[in-house]
Amino acid sequence: MKRILVVSDNHGDKEIIESIFKKETFDYSIHLGDALLDEEYIKEKFTWYVTGNNEWFSIKEDAFIIEGVPIAILHGHTRNISPYSIEDGALEIAEINDSKLVLFGHTHFPYDNEINGVRIINPGALWGPRNGSVVTYSIIVIDNDSIENISIEA
Repeated sequence: MKRILVVSDNHGDKEIIESIFKKETFDYSIHLGDALLDEEYIKEKFTWYVTGNNEWFSIKEDAFIIEGVPIAILHGHTRNISPYSIEDGALEIAEINDSKLVLFGHTHFPYDNEINGVRIINPGALWGPRNGSVVTYSIIVIDNDSIENISIEA
């Protein structure tokens, strides 16, 4: 079993990242973009990360495997993911990477759905939540090919 901390869209707020790292226990950490922090800091804190539409360094998408589960990560803007169009872009990157789990940010609200055997999760935003949501992040637990998303209010 692996616990994965997933955050997105803190827009320069380093204190909220630090508070979450002090509060949570996890095996891996993922940032889904718009951190707006120094790249060295991001590299130090996160196992995997991608950049958002407001950042200067360029890692737009990534894919890897945890506990046998193929995972794709992106911020969302590179696949035109918006509050009105989530599934198409997420399924596109899932197909390209043969992923069972797609993690994205960008929309600033939590999302969790399964479509055609692909679990699609947005942990929400650590800054500027939208659509009536609050500031959230996720802990994803992967155990024996099972994916559990725990959305947490920061």
